[in-house]
This record gives sequence, structure tokens and C-alpha cells, in this order.
Amino acid sequence: MNIIFKTVTNSVVKPFYREHAGLFIFLVFILFGIYRSVAEVINFHYFIIHSILTKPTYLAVAVLLWFLYAVKIIYFVHGYVNKESYVFLQNLNALTEKNRLLLLLQIQSVLFAPVLIYSLAIFFVAVKEKTYIGVSLVFIAIALLLLLLTLSFYLSLQKTKQFYINLSRFIPGLHFPKNIFNFLLRYIFREQFVALAGIKTISFCCIYFFITLNGSLAEDRILWFFLVSLMIGHVIIIYKNHRFIESQLFFYRNMPVPLIKTIFQLLAVYVVILIPELWALKGIIEVQKNATNYIIMAVTAPSLLLLIHSLLYTEDFTMEEVLKMLFGVWIVCFFLGLSGFRWLVPVSCLLLSVIIFYTCYYRYEKNTNIEGLE
Repeated sequence: MNIIFKTVTNSVVKPFYREHAGLFIFLVFILFGIYRSVAEVINFHYFIIHSILTKPTYLAVAVLLWFLYAVKIIYFVHGYVNKESYVFLQNLNALTEKNRLLLLLQIQSVLFAPVLIYSLAIFFVAVKEKTYIGVSLVFIAIALLLLLLTLSFYLSLQKTKQFYINLSRFIPGLHFPKNIFNFLLRYIFREQFVALAGIKTISFCCIYFFITLNGSLAEDRILWFFLVSLMIGHVIIIYKNHRFIESQLFFYRNMPVPLIKTIFQLLAVYVVILIPELWALKGIIEVQKNATNYIIMAVTAPSLLLLIHSLLYTEDFTMEEVLKMLFGVWIVCFFLGLSGFRWLVPVSCLLLSVIIFYTCYYRYEKNTNIEGLE
């Protein structure tokens, strides 16, 4: 078993950590490297762990992040198992059921090690504070995720048609509508996961900690500056979405789908990926007691992303040209937000997006001589 474990580790585990080394280094820097002293690091993580153990909202966010990490592992492992050069992994089916499941659990535990290591810190804090219910929920969630990972690896090794026929009797299939909303979300979470995780970490931390640490003294204009700048920072994801639609979903333009429906589906995509920021912004209501400002900012965020996406249909821009154009967008949105007519920003973004889509969407042609961002 030791030889088999080392073989699978070299074939699956090492490539996973090698491929995602940049993401892990970035997360370590964000979680541990931006503080001035060890005491600040300990206090920050103690606050996070205490919140996870005592507040259902924080626990739900933590479990969601762990689940997304587990999904990333599932897609990675499934992709490697189905590669021709890794067909030797099918030989694991020759092991007995017990030994195979035990081996797969060990492999997935190594892949899930970052979460397991952090769970040890949660356990020590829980013992100190005697929050046994919270830590029980944490370990139940982690155990279920490990079970999901092990089962997914087990299923990936099963190639017989009859197995999937029998499985489908107990687990009904999920059939999502074939529209641009589902196509684009699957592309973002599969192909842009690392970029998405990095951008979400930065934007969420900037908004959340600015509001919570400053409390009622938080300067509204600085928060607006953060919001507009962080939304502009999503350009890398928006640009790749646009390239994906025009290269892989070019047929969608000729389908009998109302344009307004396509616009709302794109807006829904950006609402979904902005859920962390929208959740962080709720501190405006809880801390500053300003529901109006929250609504304006919450509508501005996805509206601005939709406007950026629509502007890409005015011409086939390179990434450098997009950045120059977005500087002007940032200037207008930022200074208009400093005035007493901040509500004009989301209204203008939505209105301009609809106008640009109706005037440019069907006339847009991709210039194959321009190399986009790969």
C-alpha cells in the first residue's frame, strides 16, 4: 500500500499543489503576511475562528469556501483520471473495496490538508472557549466534505456503464438549462477559479474590514473609492468571459433568444460572483444604519460589471486598450459618486449597458488578428 500511495501522490497530489502554488502563496500572504507582528496575526485568526464557532453566518461562509475548494479538487482529480497518460490509475480498481476506499481517503485528505490543518486551530480555540456545539458542526462539515471527495474519486475510477445506470437510480441527475448564465458560471468556476479566488479575497477583505474596523466612523467616500476600484479590478474576469463567449459560444448570438434576456442573464452572473462583496457591504446597514447607501452600492457593483462587459462589444479591444478605457469609466463613476447624485451611477450603468447591447451586440465582429488575453 505504501508504494501505491506514493505512486498516486506523485501522480495526483504533487501536480495539484504545483499547479496551484501561486494561489496558496497568495492566500498565505493575505492571511499571514500583511500584518506588522505575530500578535496581530494571532488576534486576527482568533477573531475569525471565534466567529466561526459562535456565529452561524461565519460558519456558513467558511463551509461554503471549503466546499468550493473541495469542488476544485474534484474537477482536478476527475480531469487527471480521464487523461490517457494516467490510465494506469484504473488499476486501483484491482484493490479490495476496503483498501481502495482507505487509499482514496488518504489521498483526498492530503489534498484537503489546508482545511484540515486550519481545523486543528479551530479545535484548540473551541476547547479553550468550550464552544463544543460550534466545533462539532465544523467537524461534521469537514467529515462530509471528505466523504464527498472520497466518493468522487471512487466514482471517477468507475468506467462501466452499468455502474452509472445503477447509481442514477439513487442519485437523480441535475439538468441545468442550456443558457448563457449556466455556460458562463461553469466557465468561471472551472477555468478562472484561481483568479476569482484571488480577486474575491482582496475585494471582500478590503470592504469588510474597512467597515467593521472603522465602525460608524467609516468614511463613506473612501468606501465608495474602494468599491469602484475593486469592481474595475474584475476586468480580468470580464475580459475572459467576453473572449469565451465570442470563441466558444459564438453560435448563441444567432439563437432565438431575446437580447434583453441575455442582458439579464449576464447581470445575474455578475450578481452571483459578487455575493461575497454584497455580504460584506451589509455592514453599512448593521454598523452605519444606512440602508439607502447599501442599496445604491449593492446595485452599482453588478451594474458596473455589466457596463464593462457591454463596452467590450463596441470594438474588439486588446487588454491594454480595455485598461485605458476603464480609467475613464473609473474617473466618471468615482467623482459622480462623491456628489449628491450617487444614485445616477447604477442607473446610468444599467441604461448605458442596455443601449450598447442593442446597438453593438449583433454588429460586433471579433478580429482574429488581435491576440486577446490567454
